[in-house]
Amino acid sequence: MSDYDMYSTDFNIYDDESSSENLEGSSSTEDFSRSTLSDNSIIDDDAESVQLHSHALPQLTWNEDCPICLSALVKPCLTVRCYHKFCLECLVRWFQNSHTCPVCRNKCQSIIYNIRSSQIYCEVIFYI
Repeated sequence: MSDYDMYSTDFNIYDDESSSENLEGSSSTEDFSRSTLSDNSIIDDDAESVQLHSHALPQLTWNEDCPICLSALVKPCLTVRCYHKFCLECLVRWFQNSHTCPVCRNKCQSIIYNIRSSQIYCEVIFYI
């Protein structure tokens, strides 16, 4: 059983090759577990709402604790608008009930997952 077998969601999953799988209303955990969360994935429930902005980001470090589970970050991810860091599994579970950031409560419908380093992330944001 994979980490994602327990989830059923309405998100579209976009990988770095711009392919997508629509998982709308899927009650089958197999559908979700077969989808790939590859490098630089963005999980988003509305593809047209994804917007990347070039602006200065705070220094990102991954050696912090997840504000949801209070443990060390496992499969770290970011919220798109406020860039707060969480465990991927914790944030996906949170988004099943609420589309707000667990830290600041701002509306947030997207997750950035598997960023190799803050330098690469800042470069991607800058060039788009």
